[in-house]
Amino acid sequence: MATVLKRCACAKHITDRKQQMKKWHRCPHTWKVLDRPPGAKRSIQTSFTEWADADKERKRLEAAKAEGKRSAVISGGHVKFETYAEDRLDKWRGAPSSAKKYRSSLRTHAYPRIGHLALREITREHVVDLVAEMENAQDEDGDPFYAGSTIAGVYVAIAAIFAEARNNQRIAESPCVRVNLPVVVSGAILIDPPMDQLTTFVNRFPADWRLPAWFQYGCGLRIGEALAVNANQFREGGTVYRVEEQVDPDGNVIPCKWRRKGQYRDVPVPEFVQERYQQHIALFPPDADGYVVPGRKHPRVVRNSYNEHFRKAVELAGLPEFMTSHYLRHRWAAVMLARGVDITHVSRWLGHQQIETTYRIYGHMVPRVATEARAAIQAAFAELPRTGEVSSVDDVLIPGAG
Repeated sequence: MATVLKRCACAKHITDRKQQMKKWHRCPHTWKVLDRPPGAKRSIQTSFTEWADADKERKRLEAAKAEGKRSAVISGGHVKFETYAEDRLDKWRGAPSSAKKYRSSLRTHAYPRIGHLALREITREHVVDLVAEMENAQDEDGDPFYAGSTIAGVYVAIAAIFAEARNNQRIAESPCVRVNLPVVVSGAILIDPPMDQLTTFVNRFPADWRLPAWFQYGCGLRIGEALAVNANQFREGGTVYRVEEQVDPDGNVIPCKWRRKGQYRDVPVPEFVQERYQQHIALFPPDADGYVVPGRKHPRVVRNSYNEHFRKAVELAGLPEFMTSHYLRHRWAAVMLARGVDITHVSRWLGHQQIETTYRIYGHMVPRVATEARAAIQAAFAELPRTGEVSSVDDVLIPGAG
């Protein structure tokens, strides 16, 4: 028979079952469901945060036994976290870049801590402790060793694997619930190099790899989208570019982020980008499929190779060492907003799935909105029709006041 209890010391001195339950409902420790499968030598333990979820699992186990079945949720939970995670990432059906990021985060931070544990053994406490350990880590100067975004990335990777395990009925409940993460500063930092510095930066790239930087700087494309620039995607005489594909880190052409094959967004192309595009294709004509940025050993550019040139270009131009290719996109968005372009259009051209993302990243770059809001309501107030004059505050009648 499956049993719901807690193994903490909070009710250790209490023998009455009802009093034990009252005490357990007040203490913060997790509930345990103990159950011995048919033919097993010992009980299997599963942890839950809420009593209702634990009791629901107990009833499910008892119902399965009554039918002469044994749920795969328990037996499937014996596999080690690292083994299961690697298997799921090998079969990942989402974006390849997501699988690559998850694998890197898990191998570096999660496997050394919880990789040896079975799926069913990992509790919310394990996840909370992992996050706390990373958050409290310091370098030799006493500064945080891990950025908040790094910690959040590790948590997201762990949560994704447990979501898979739950969907595949390996576990009854994910331990990634109500875990407090460090605050991640998501507002974009503006890097705005002068023309000579920008030119030095771009010219450091091989001649046939300079165009993507201009498309990021002048059109706000993601780096993968800029590496997939295609001559067949220009519209309206070259003034509009249809963004439909991107090159993933391994050099494969795939649909854009948040898009399925055939979906696209159209972005405006300024004259200086049009000019540089024409100069580029005069020297490096499009290939048979229309792509204009060639790879080396592969048809398309592999991201690691591009990033090596990017880092050297940043150093040579004297730009901040933390700068990544995404900062060119940030600069484009900042200019659009600063020059009064509506944020809804900017969000659409950036390819954000939700406008809330644009507000979260770039909202601090449009402080004039608050000034305009104050001016608008002040003007509306001033335009209210006047039916009489109030001579003083004492003349204002407040309902209910005596």
